[in-house]
Amino acid sequence: MRIERIALYIVSSLLVVLAGILTLVVGKANTITMSIGTSMIAGGLASISFAVIRYLDDRASDSNVASLRNSVESLKHSVRDQQRTLESLRRVTSSMSGSGLRVYDRHPQDEVRDELEQISERVSVDVFGFTLRPFCQDWLQHLIDRANCDVRLITQHPRSPMFDEVCQQESRNPDILRIDALWVADRVLSARDLAKPGLDIELRWFSGYPTVTMTRLNNVMFVRARFLREATQPRLFHERYCAEDGLPFRAYLEQFDTAWNASVTPGTDDIAAIRALG
Repeated sequence: MRIERIALYIVSSLLVVLAGILTLVVGKANTITMSIGTSMIAGGLASISFAVIRYLDDRASDSNVASLRNSVESLKHSVRDQQRTLESLRRVTSSMSGSGLRVYDRHPQDEVRDELEQISERVSVDVFGFTLRPFCQDWLQHLIDRANCDVRLITQHPRSPMFDEVCQQESRNPDILRIDALWVADRVLSARDLAKPGLDIELRWFSGYPTVTMTRLNNVMFVRARFLREATQPRLFHERYCAEDGLPFRAYLEQFDTAWNASVTPGTDDIAAIRALG
C-alpha cells in the first residue's frame, strides 16, 4: 500500500471517527444513536490501526525486497568472479598438459569455438593472417550476431610488393589470394557499417612480411610462424598460449600491436582501385 493511499485511508477513517463523535453529541439522549456513533468511532479507530499496521508491513516488505535484490546482485558478481577463476584455471591446466600446448591444424576452428563458448563477458578478438578468408567464413557472422566484442583484423595488403613475394615463397596463387583479401575487406566493411550496438570491428592492411598467423580471444591465443611452401603443408600446428604464460603471450600481443600500428585502414575506394587493376 502506497503512502498516498494510506494517508487517504487514514483521513477517511478520521472522518468516520469524527462523524461518530458528532453522532454521540447530537443523539446522546438516544440509545440507538449512541450505539451507532460508538460503532462508527470504533470502526474508524480500527481502520486507522489497520492502515498503520499495513504501512509498517509494506515498509518491512520493501526492505526485504531491497535486501533480496542486493543479495542477488552480490550472488551475480560472485558467480562472475567464480567463472573468471574457473576460466583462468582451465587455461592454466590446458597449458600444462601436453595436448593443450599445440593444436595440429591449419585453422584451430574447434579450439576457437570452445574458447568463445567459455567467454560470457565482452570478448576482444585479434586476428593476424594473410587473407583471413577461412576465419571470416567460420566466425565473422558469429561475432556480428554476438555483438558484445571488439575485433581487430590484420591481413596482407593486396597490392604491396610483399603480397606477391609471400605468395611465391608459400607456393600460392597471388590472383586467387587477392580475390580472397578483397572479399574479406568487403565483408568487414559491410559488417562495420551495419554493426549492432556493442560491436566494434576494424580491418587493416599490412605491407610488411607476415611473420606469424595469430588468433587471440581475450586471454588465450593460438599462434604459429609462417612457413616456406606453406600451401604444400597438409597439416600445420598452432602454439597455444594464455595470459598466465607471461612473456610468450605478451610478446606475441606486442607483435600484433606493432603490426597494427604499421598498417593502414582500407576504404571502399581502395578496394575498387585494386579491383580495377585486375
